[in-house]
Amino acid sequence: MSSHQNPWIALPTEAPFVLPCDRPFVDQYNKSTKAKSFRIHTSLLPEPFHGNPGAPVVVLLLNPGVGTQEDKLHKNAAFAQALRSSITQGASVEHFHLVDESKGPGYVWWKKACRALEQVESLPSRLLSVEFSPYHSKSFGHGHLRLPSQEYSFQLVKQAMQREALIVCMRGQSLWFGAIPELATYDHLLNLRNPRSASLSPGNLNGFDQLLTAVNGG
Repeated sequence: MSSHQNPWIALPTEAPFVLPCDRPFVDQYNKSTKAKSFRIHTSLLPEPFHGNPGAPVVVLLLNPGVGTQEDKLHKNAAFAQALRSSITQGASVEHFHLVDESKGPGYVWWKKACRALEQVESLPSRLLSVEFSPYHSKSFGHGHLRLPSQEYSFQLVKQAMQREALIVCMRGQSLWFGAIPELATYDHLLNLRNPRSASLSPGNLNGFDQLLTAVNGG
């Protein structure tokens, strides 16, 4: 699989929602992991990234979580179609969760994270988020798992570095540095003061002014 070709166009239309190239590794991981909270939920649509691949701001995360509403929401046809369109980049390049009409848990999480930027009308089209691992789990315990599909996600980050995009590492810094070593010395990398707080705010982000300038088109 070419890292330049979006693999998510091959995502099955029925569960398990795992790419064929990833399936052997995910199945083996789920068989071997003892902690139920670490299991990868293949009944949920994966969320490897959301937003404009050429966005001036890129946020790095670990993996999509699992709450109480995801199962019901992912079975909703309109939500599932919109989510699938987002990861195949078949329609809008706006960040899915910032414009999600269902206002589900992803919408709530992102709206809270971006509260300090809510006045920026162009934010949904100027923000790309990339998950280290694309599949949902209640807790993250598969940092060691390398999947073929991750190469595309890593390529999105490398392309962002080539265009000198502002990159905010919100989660999993050591894993991202391990996958993309050159990221550790990247000049336009911002980190949260408190990684436990998912907030892109002046109080939690060294360089918030840079972020504000970037999303405003400066």
